[in-house]
Amino acid sequence: MLIIAFLLLALTLNCLIFGFLTVLEVLGLQIKRKRWLAGTITGLMSILLALQSIDELSPRDVLVLLPLVALGYLYSFYNVNNTRNLDR
Repeated sequence: MLIIAFLLLALTLNCLIFGFLTVLEVLGLQIKRKRWLAGTITGLMSILLALQSIDELSPRDVLVLLPLVALGYLYSFYNVNNTRNLDR
């Protein structure tokens, strides 16, 4: 039952973050790949929330997770832009 609650919370966070990014885009901020960014931020927040709920979250965990998530997002963005079209 706890897993279902975390999944519902993650889906809600994803919708809220995506809506916030959409509002930022309406206000003039150009955001590419909103869904991917919303999913990345949701994943980070869900991991931090899960660690907090079992009393395992420490400042060191946050300092390790933030750069890893940022590097993963940047790597995925770089990887998508540099893929070749092999359909020829």
